[in-house]
Parts: sequence; C-alpha cells; structure tokens
Amino acid sequence: MSAPDGVGSLKKRARREGFRYQMELNFGQKEDKDHFLARLDRVKGSLATKRRRPVDNMELLSHLLDLAEKEESEVQSQDTSSSSAMLNTSGIYAGDGDEEQPLFVCEVSAFEDLVLGMTRWCTCGMVNRKMISYRQSGHVIRAEFQCQSCNRKEWWASSSLLGSRYLINQKLASLGTVGKRYTDSVYNSKGYVAAIESCAEASMTKAIDEIKATSEYETDGEWVITDARHDSTANAYHTTVPCLSGSIHKIVGCVTLSRKEHTCAQTRELACTKEVLPLVMSKGLNVTEVAHDNSPSVTSYIVEELQLKNSYDTWHGTKNVAKAMTSIATGTKKRAGITWYPELSDKRKSTKTHLYYSMKNCNKSPENLRDSITNIVDHYRGKHSNCNQSSSCRRPGYAPSKKLITDPNAVEAYTRKLKQTLIYVNAESYCSCQDTFWVESFNHHLLTYLPKRIHFGTTTFRMRMNIAVMDWNENVERPHTSERYIFDI
Repeated sequence: MSAPDGVGSLKKRARREGFRYQMELNFGQKEDKDHFLARLDRVKGSLATKRRRPVDNMELLSHLLDLAEKEESEVQSQDTSSSSAMLNTSGIYAGDGDEEQPLFVCEVSAFEDLVLGMTRWCTCGMVNRKMISYRQSGHVIRAEFQCQSCNRKEWWASSSLLGSRYLINQKLASLGTVGKRYTDSVYNSKGYVAAIESCAEASMTKAIDEIKATSEYETDGEWVITDARHDSTANAYHTTVPCLSGSIHKIVGCVTLSRKEHTCAQTRELACTKEVLPLVMSKGLNVTEVAHDNSPSVTSYIVEELQLKNSYDTWHGTKNVAKAMTSIATGTKKRAGITWYPELSDKRKSTKTHLYYSMKNCNKSPENLRDSITNIVDHYRGKHSNCNQSSSCRRPGYAPSKKLITDPNAVEAYTRKLKQTLIYVNAESYCSCQDTFWVESFNHHLLTYLPKRIHFGTTTFRMRMNIAVMDWNENVERPHTSERYIFDI
C-alpha cells in the first residue's frame, strides 16, 4: 500500500515478537520525500557496513538518537571542569618521570587520522590496535601500531610531508630567527648594514696606513696571513678567509662566500683566497709573502698566479713529527735493533724542538734549513762542528742529556725519517719560519660574534663579521689597562 504524494509513512515491524510503533512523516513535495528516503537508505547501508551485519529500522533510529544526544551533551558541557578525563592518566601531572616523556607536535588533520585509524575495523574484523614502537624526528613523531588479533602493522606520523621534510619541522625551524622581511626593513632600509660595512672598511684602510708608516715596509713590503674559517664542521654554509698583517697583526681584508655563491665547501677556501688577496693588493698594500696552512691549491695560486713567496705554518709542519718517530723509536723487545732502536727512544719530542730551532736559525735559506735538519743526527752522535754557534753544545763543559747514537743502522733510520718530514721536503716554504698564530686567534675571537651552534643568514653573518673585524683591529695588542703582581712568600 503506497502513501499519497506529500505524505510519507515509515512503518517499523519487528522481526521477533514484541511491540510495534508507527511514525508518520509529512513532506511538502514528492522530491523531498524521495531525497529523504535516499538519505535514509544511504545511512542505513553505511551503518550496516561498519557493523558488518544487517541493520533494522529500530537500530537505525537508536543510532541517530545517540548521535543527537551526544551533540547536545557536548554543547552543554563546554566547561571541562565538570567533565572527567577519558583515561586515568589524561590531563593530570603525576610526576614520577612524566616530565621526561618525549614531546611532539601534531597537526589537527593527523590527529583526526589517528583517531579514525584506531577506531576503524581491521581486516580481521577486530578493533584492537596497540602502539609497539615510535621514532622521533625533530618535533614530529612516527609511530607504528599493531593489531593484537592478526598482528597487522600500520604506521602514523604527526605531521605531513612538504617535499622530503616534515611540515611541522620546517615551520618550527623559523621560530626565534630573523626573517628576510625583518632584514630588509630594518637592516637595509635603515642603513645598518651599509654603515657597519663602511666602518669596517675604514678600520682595515687605517690598518694598511699603519703598515705603510713602518720603516720595514719600504724595503721588505708586507707579509700577510690567511686561513679559512667555516661556520660549521661539515658541509659549511659560509666560509670566511681573513687576511691579517704579519707585522701589526690587524685585519686588512676579509671575504665571506656562502653556499649560493660557491656550492662546494671543500674548495671554498681557494675561492675566498682568490678574492681577498687581490682585494688587499688593490688597496695599495705591497704584499710580498703569504703564510697559510699547508693547502696545495692555495700554494699553487700564490706561487704561479700571484708570483708571491709562499710560507707554511710551522706548527702544522711539526705536529706529527713525534708520531712519525714512533716507528723507529719504540717497539717490542725482540724487534729492538731491527725495526726500532733503543738509542732513538728518547728523541721523539726533542726532534721537534730541533726542527723549530733549525727553521728559526736558517737565515731564510732552504739550503741552510736542510743542512741543519740533517745535522741533527750528527749532533746526537756527539759531533757539533756544524751546529749553530749560539747552541749550548758549542760551549765548553757541555754534557748531552740524550743518549748518543752509535749504531750505524740507527743513524741511517734516523736520517731517513728526518728527510721524510714536511719541513725538509718543503724547505722553501718553511725557511721563513712563519706561523698563523694570530689568524687562529682571530678565528677564536669570531666565536663571540658568530658561534658555530647558530646558523645566520648571509646578510647577518657578514654584518657580524664586520663588527668582529672592527673589534679586533681596535683591541689587538693594545696597551695594558691593568697589571697584576704575584709574590711568593
């Protein structure tokens, strides 16, 4: 029996014996009735799919009433103080190590996916999932869940991906940093960057004028020191090469390159050197010698392109001498006199001292330096005729403090090891006895303005570098402001 148009009737008949209730629904038009019945069938089918069994009209209406009552209770319970926590551990700080739990940030959509996934039926027909492991990446957590019935595993992350990185990590990485908009509006428009750069340039120009005023400059020119300083330990974004005067120890030039300007951090030192040295010479400074660490590419540029004298730092040249001597100065008892020699066991550290003495007293002659190094063997054999006149071994009453070498094999091994040292092989670059102490000290000074644990943008990095240059030039080797005396009683 069909209902007339505009009037709808929904009759609910129980499949078992019991009470029956009939409800009448009135519709203004036939289209409203058809639309309502289609929605009713769709919701009924969805509920049957979720519960994996047929759903009758009474169960359908009960479900709709439950949803309505739940929505009403949520509206009336806006005050959370009148509600109870979902779990016993929710919302209450209980101490006992709660503060040591890992914390993470979650997107709303990711949280909704988690709730939906935990309440969704598993392929085995059960809803019984448990988190078995998690891994935290920055502010994001990636957890793995397992069904306790069929052991099926699923993963979930608290953030979506933007490219190859989590979106939350990329957003939170910018907290507490100076953005490009601030840099443009404050640094550039107000002229801070230009003013600091101008003051730093004036400081370096003043240092060059001081060098030109010295008496040695007219005859010998000026020797400078360079060294690369990276803003981090691996794959650095910024690399700086300062050029420091060897006579007055002030900065006369400084160049910083970023990854955008030169992609490879390993070769960025050469690129910076190729900019800073011509820059310094273009200011009218007569550079005659450049001292640096033992960098072959920088050496080639200085000698072949600039045609200047190249010098290596003495400390880097001698730091591995004692270690290299270990193979001929120590060993097992049964190998004594074969691979190592007891007469050389006390000469590892003293050899390094002799090398420093040889560089200092060779009169900038590579031939004298090599002769002085090979004479170390004769010195320890008790032959002092070729030793320097100022040496203590040339004075009457000298008593050696080391064992004398009498074994011919030990003499041969010791001579061979000395000729393998960097100083002997590269005597032309060590005969001036130059060091990079002052530029290493400046790099340490930079940690005050450019700590390596913090990444700065290129504009801010260069501005801080210029401030550090001005601070260094203003205070290096300044007169003492106070004195302290210590008396032994």
